Amino acid sequence: MNGASDNNKTKQILVNSLEDINNPVRCIFAVDMLNEGWDVLNLFDIVRLYDTRQGSGKAGKIGEYTIKEAQLIGRGARYCPFVDGDEDYKYKRKYDSDTLSKKRILETLYFYSKNDSRYISELKQALIATGLQPPKPKVIDYKLKTSFKNSDFYKNTFIFSNTREIKSRKSVVSLEASMLTKTYVYKTHSNTGSIISFMGKESLSTIKNTSYNQKILKFKEINLNILLGALDCFDSLNFQNLKAKYPTLNSKEEFLCSDNFLGNNILEIHYIDTLATKDVFEATKFALSNISSYINSIKTEYKGSSKFNFIRLEDALKDKSIYLESIDQNGGRGCSQIQCNNLKYQLDLSKEDWYVFNDNFGTSEEKLFIKFFKQIIEPKLKAKNCEYYVIRNERVPQFAIYAFDGGERFEPDFLLFIKKTNTTNKDVIYQGYVEPKGQYLLLNDKWKEDFLKQIQDYSVPLGLFADNYKIFGLPFFNEEERKSDFEKAIDDFINTI
Repeated sequence: MNGASDNNKTKQILVNSLEDINNPVRCIFAVDMLNEGWDVLNLFDIVRLYDTRQGSGKAGKIGEYTIKEAQLIGRGARYCPFVDGDEDYKYKRKYDSDTLSKKRILETLYFYSKNDSRYISELKQALIATGLQPPKPKVIDYKLKTSFKNSDFYKNTFIFSNTREIKSRKSVVSLEASMLTKTYVYKTHSNTGSIISFMGKESLSTIKNTSYNQKILKFKEINLNILLGALDCFDSLNFQNLKAKYPTLNSKEEFLCSDNFLGNNILEIHYIDTLATKDVFEATKFALSNISSYINSIKTEYKGSSKFNFIRLEDALKDKSIYLESIDQNGGRGCSQIQCNNLKYQLDLSKEDWYVFNDNFGTSEEKLFIKFFKQIIEPKLKAKNCEYYVIRNERVPQFAIYAFDGGERFEPDFLLFIKKTNTTNKDVIYQGYVEPKGQYLLLNDKWKEDFLKQIQDYSVPLGLFADNYKIFGLPFFNEEERKSDFEKAIDDFINTI
């Protein structure tokens, strides 16, 4: 496909479906084919074939054409339509910060050019200027400590997490109350016609009139053939879709005529002279178009399963490299907790066997939690003769959990594992979720805290060794406002071990 003069709708569809085996278009030979406003869902390679440089020609200044080419790269790399475990992430980039993921190739765009270092340098400046590339990106390595990798705990322990499920609508036995007795007003456009009996007999008289008459009809009073014909005009009102929204529904006729559905909805038809069957049909279509919009607006609702499935910890937890746009040198995100200049956050984690990674590069609040664990929690666990580990969660898919009420995805910052041998020589492993939270997010993310507090009572570990595991959550940790509440919660939990 070549040239920008033929950008009709058909060509746009072809460009955005290059992966279709029957698509005759395999390559695009013009930058302008991908102009502003196009959603390029599947562009993975751009090859610059021309020899002449089209930069600014001036040192230190980015040319207009280079900016245009940078914007093209941005459009090509922007979209990620594939699903990977969670429908909510369908059109979001998922692996920008995970440099070791094999799936990162699905979000990678390659730009090829002949040996023109000056132009490539200018293009990089353009990518930074347009906000598509950070000026000083940083790659940070999270590496598991060798002692932990060699431990029996790492090799033989399971991690439990739940999944998101569609919330059942089995209890929904009728249309919502607001839709049961609606009135739809329809005005005909014809001033002549035949009088039609709803019993199927047609009068031969033809009358002319300039004033509107009015007919009131309930859906259940309308000829079923008219209703079914009008219903078939809307794909969203096919029986399969209706059944998905209203599981107790048995037929189209029930949807159209039953008191629990559309039976008592009213058509108020204003007509001149005579009311034809066609007018009733059009009025019914008008009403159903509104009903169709309503049915489409009913969003699928989700819930988090109470059943927590397992995977081996060594299969889920690996060395990880993350990509950050910037580093907060004062102790925040990206700053090493071991080498931090701010003593408030500094802690030599290389000496702490309970912290499984080589370092902590999390937020300042996360660093404060780690220090709190070292100073307050660890002595209490030692006194209980427990084995314990803290794991930083850097977007490990198996560590994501879903809220019981609404099914929202949640990736707690830390997992806390505590292993205790009870009086019957049985090992019990407690898996806890911890979420340090900045002060400004305590209220906004309250749903996460509510979910964490529910986990202990509602989670059900599955599998052969499920009886050996207990899952729990803790309230938010915040140094200034919630430390005492958090300490009380963790104390109460430790006392139950």
